[in-house]
Amino acid sequence: MSLPDDHDLRLRMLVALGLLVVLPFAFVYTFVVLANTLGIALLEWANERPYHGEFYVDPVLLTVVVGGGLVVQYWFGPSAVVSSVDGRPVDANAYPDLHATVTRLAAQVDVAKPEIAVVESQAPNAFAVAGGGDEHIVVTSALLEELDEAELEAVLAHELAHLSNQDAKLMTVAWLLPTITYYLAIAAFYVLYDGTTVTGSFRSIACSSSSAIALPRDTWISPPRLTVAVKR
Repeated sequence: MSLPDDHDLRLRMLVALGLLVVLPFAFVYTFVVLANTLGIALLEWANERPYHGEFYVDPVLLTVVVGGGLVVQYWFGPSAVVSSVDGRPVDANAYPDLHATVTRLAAQVDVAKPEIAVVESQAPNAFAVAGGGDEHIVVTSALLEELDEAELEAVLAHELAHLSNQDAKLMTVAWLLPTITYYLAIAAFYVLYDGTTVTGSFRSIACSSSSAIALPRDTWISPPRLTVAVKR
């Protein structure tokens, strides 16, 4: 990934890239510390017996997982992000004016014309994603309906600037950390829910081994969504 010529932007991108590498490690090991303190204490309280052992994450394994995750996100992130917001790829036959505007603006800033996707939404939003040779500009139907030609050109030029400056690739890779956080939060929810269930409804049910059995309830949690607001 080549860096832009702007010194300040290049510095911000390097800092952001460093945070992308460091933050997953910080998050995982913070989670491990909490699990070994609050989590084990909760298990001991719920089961009324000491818990021998601790949670551990191998640093080499974590490095492979984080590094591999960032690489996978770089190559497959654009399509994953577009799919996560129900983006629908559109061709020039369906949106001729939109394609013509993007083609003209892309030529002016000397970037390859990106793929275009439209999201059916009442919020006037737009964003750019890039990685692995795949670039997209995503706009919502409300954006196309509410903005006039000059305003729409300004928004599209802004998104093309993200592609030209390469920071769209960084933002696409950054989508990985919230996704990891989401699934870890689900795991923590089930751990805590099982513990509180043991001490609640099922605490009076004792087995011969003095252990309690709890069945988690079915829980539906909607997947994370990505929304980028357009400033007007």
